[in-house]
Amino acid sequence: MSERIQVWSSGGGTQSAGIAALICKGELRPDIAVIIDTEREVLTTWDYHDNVIVPALAKVGVMLHRIEKSKYATVDLYGSGDKLLIPAFTNKSGKVGKLPTYCSNEWKARVVQRFCSQMFSTAKGFDIWLGISRDEAHRMRSGVKGKWQYRHPLIDDGRLMSRRDCIALVQSMGWPEPPRSRCWMCPNQGKAEWKDLIENHPADYAKAMAFEAEIKTKDPNIMLRAGDDGSQGDCMSGMCYV
Repeated sequence: MSERIQVWSSGGGTQSAGIAALICKGELRPDIAVIIDTEREVLTTWDYHDNVIVPALAKVGVMLHRIEKSKYATVDLYGSGDKLLIPAFTNKSGKVGKLPTYCSNEWKARVVQRFCSQMFSTAKGFDIWLGISRDEAHRMRSGVKGKWQYRHPLIDDGRLMSRRDCIALVQSMGWPEPPRSRCWMCPNQGKAEWKDLIENHPADYAKAMAFEAEIKTKDPNIMLRAGDDGSQGDCMSGMCYV
């Protein structure tokens, strides 16, 4: 093992399935593989993870560690000053606006760092592998130096894989196409994702509505959906960190 630990941080979606396929083909080999359980994912994420990805990786000797967010995160829904950490909508100013996104950093990025620091206490540095494809190249984390650095296996080393390439690779492995990875209460879900929850995951939708009622007790102007003004979220695969 090198002085820098190679950490694959799976997001549980399409691009991460592409990285899993590359690992199974022997083209990539992380020192450790992790996936953060935010404890609010749509059930299909874990169905695919448990039934497809984990068994395939096990065949090539790679264990994908499922890390519960609550064991390593220092905050959940609210930060200092009762600042809501999810990118919810608000009409407090009279217009519908959107709060900044802090949950991906607090629930995922920092959780990965704390877990890895605990596992490899003497390591000099970590390279975190993110599932970003070439059609999302604007999301690449560049210029990060020091202990925590980022790699993009779908783009690095001339691979230049798109989301469509990931789907084709996954299918060539005989795996079904992976579902989008998302939290059931995420305001970045678009109308299609909310419709999918209502029609196909009523239990998750019920949890989302109960969640919205809970956060409205602190701020009645908060909404998970923007309503009928057309301003909705845009849940793209891999949008939150990994």
